[in-house]
Amino acid sequence: MEIVQRIKSGFDVRYMGFTGGNYEAIFIKEKFEYSTEIIFTLPLQQDYPVGQFTLNTGETSIEITITKIFSESQNIILNFAKRTGMNVASSDFPILPIWVYLDNRRKYPCFQTIIKFPYRLTEETNNNAERSNPIDFEEYQITGEDPFIRNMKVNAMKVLNRFFSEVKFEKTLKKLTYDDVTAFVVTFIDKKIKQPVSFKVLLLTSKDAFKNALSDYYLGRDNEHHLLNIAQKVVIKDIVSEEDLFKVVVSTIDEITHYIEQRRWSGPFWDEKHPKIERDIQPTFHILFEILLGPVGIHTTRESNEGISNVDFKFMFTTSNQVPLKVLSELKLAHNQKVKHGLTSQLPAYLMSDRAKFGIFIVMWFKDEKNEFFKKPKYDKSEFISCLENESEIINKNKEFFIKTVVIDASKKRPASKK
Repeated sequence: MEIVQRIKSGFDVRYMGFTGGNYEAIFIKEKFEYSTEIIFTLPLQQDYPVGQFTLNTGETSIEITITKIFSESQNIILNFAKRTGMNVASSDFPILPIWVYLDNRRKYPCFQTIIKFPYRLTEETNNNAERSNPIDFEEYQITGEDPFIRNMKVNAMKVLNRFFSEVKFEKTLKKLTYDDVTAFVVTFIDKKIKQPVSFKVLLLTSKDAFKNALSDYYLGRDNEHHLLNIAQKVVIKDIVSEEDLFKVVVSTIDEITHYIEQRRWSGPFWDEKHPKIERDIQPTFHILFEILLGPVGIHTTRESNEGISNVDFKFMFTTSNQVPLKVLSELKLAHNQKVKHGLTSQLPAYLMSDRAKFGIFIVMWFKDEKNEFFKKPKYDKSEFISCLENESEIINKNKEFFIKTVVIDASKKRPASKK
C-alpha cells in the first residue's frame, strides 16, 4: 500500500522473536534424530483443501496438515505468542493486542498449516554442514534479512507451493510469496522421546509487516481507498499565517469526518463491541495527519508537552520566510465526563502556555440513535453539539485565541437492508 508507507511511527520493528525450551539441545544429536514443524496462517483471500497430505521430494517425504480454524482458542501461533508474553510498545503507540501482529488479524475462519520436515531444519544449508552462527551479521547488514528466519520461511513455503502445483484441486491455488507470511512458529521435536525440545515464535518477519499491522489496526483493512480519496480532496493553499495553517488542518479534519460519517468508516475507532479508549484512538488520528498533511510540510506531534501537561496534537509548519507556525488540538470522547473541562480549561491552558492563537477541539461521538450499540452519553447529539458551540463562542469572544469544535459521529449503523 503505497500511501500507507507515509506512516511515521518514530521507529520500526523488523522481527520480533522468542525462543523457548533448550535450543542448544537440538544440536546434541544427529540431524535426522529430530523433526521440525513450521506453523503459519495461509492468506485469507482463498479457500484451501483441509486434511493431511504428503509431499515426496525424492529424498524424503514431508507431511503437510491444513486446518480450518474458527476461533482464537484454535490459533496455534496466537497461543504460542501469548505464552511468551511478547509484544512491542513505544511512546508513539501503546501496547497492542498480540493478534494485531498475526497474519489473520483476528479474522475467522482462516486456514493454518503445519509443515513437518523429518529432520532438523536450522540455519544449515546442506546435510553435511557444520553448525553455523545463527545470524551471519555481515549478511544481515547487507540484506536486512535474518538468514535463520529466511531459511525457515522459504523452505516451508517452497514445500507448500510445490504441493499446490503438483496436486490437482478443484480451484487453482495461488502460490505464496515471501510477504504473505509474517508470523510463524518453529518447533523442534526429538523423535525418540516424541517431545518438543525447543520452539521459536517469530513475528513481523517481512519488510513492511509492522507498518501494515499498525495500518490495519488503526485505520482498518480497507484504508487505502479512503485515504486516497481524502488526500485528493484536501486542498492545500499557501500558508503564511497561523490562520492559514488552522484552515488547512480544519479542512482536512472535515474530510476525515465526512468519510467516517458518510462512508461508514467507523471501524478503526471500535474495539469490536466497544469504542476504543482515547489513548487507542489518538494514534489513528496521528497516522491520518502524518499521511495527509506530512507531504505538504505540516508536521504533527502527538502528546506534546506544553509545560503544564500534554496536548494531544500540535501541528507545525515553517513558512518560506522561516516563520514557525503552530495549531493545537485536543481530542475527547463524548462520553468522557471531563469533555467540557477539556474544551473550557485544558485546551485554552495549552494555547496560553504555548502562545498559540488557534485550537481545534475534536470530540468522538459513539452513541447511535436507537441506543442499540452504545448508550453513552445520556444526552442526544444535537444537544451536545449546541452545548459545545456555546462554550466555544464564550471562549472566542475574549479574542485571546480561537477554538473550533468538531464532533465526529463514529457510531455504528446497521446496513440499509437490515434497518
